[in-house]
Amino acid sequence: MLVGLIALAGPVILGLDLVVRSFLMSMQPEDVRELLAESVTRLAWFCVPAPVVGALAAFFSYPRLYRRFASSAAPDHRAAELKALFLAASFVQLPALLGDLSVMLGANLGPALTMTAISTAAVLALGAFARADVA
Repeated sequence: MLVGLIALAGPVILGLDLVVRSFLMSMQPEDVRELLAESVTRLAWFCVPAPVVGALAAFFSYPRLYRRFASSAAPDHRAAELKALFLAASFVQLPALLGDLSVMLGANLGPALTMTAISTAAVLALGAFARADVA
């Protein structure tokens, strides 16, 4: 359940960004919107690999993070699992925020949806990879 809530954070933020975009873009002239959409969309497509790199970093860092948090003076394994999961999931979700930001700046939805889908799938896979009682 917790992993599902973490994974849903990206799509929820993207939805909120779409609402903000509707307000911001309605105040701009049409030619400015077209210019922004073209250039920001192109830049956003270059950022699509960032959540993949974040996912790789999360999968390789989770075991190390878990061991580090579990080896504290008073090891609470459940707390160590949660801390490691939260930190590793942020490696995946922070790069996906670039897609959300690009939508707010006027980019097409394609790159943002791709980054959000990669991020959501990676967080769900990370939750499956994590200890069973975290998921």
